[in-house]
Amino acid sequence: IRYEIGDIGTLSNKSCPCGLPLPLLESVEGRITEFITTPAGGYVSPVYLRHLVGVVHGDGAIQRFQFVQKSAATYALALQLEPSCPAHVFEKLTYLLRRDLERVLGTGATLAITRQARLPESESGKFLYVRNHYHGG
Repeated sequence: IRYEIGDIGTLSNKSCPCGLPLPLLESVEGRITEFITTPAGGYVSPVYLRHLVGVVHGDGAIQRFQFVQKSAATYALALQLEPSCPAHVFEKLTYLLRRDLERVLGTGATLAITRQARLPESESGKFLYVRNHYHGG
């Protein structure tokens, strides 16, 4: 068993069917390096960000996106849209995403939203939708 791997999860209030009195893991939210902190010190789950951007506002136009925390209050959202996606769709997405993300991030947050032709995989070869460069992720 590895400890200190940085996973964040939710404990279950259920008992293990095997009868052992040990706690059960309900779900894994992600790695601590993927959690975003707000200027007020709160945490935003990468699961929430992937759902808000990719599902709520995805609307078929977004191929990929990457949300990055750059400093305590500076964030960037890069969108890789369908190549044929017109500029007015990007402008509407930008408005809606800024509105919803600024509510979540709170007062003092600065958010830059850009359109990218291609969002590359990370150094490890995985594509990371959420990264926290401020806390070393």
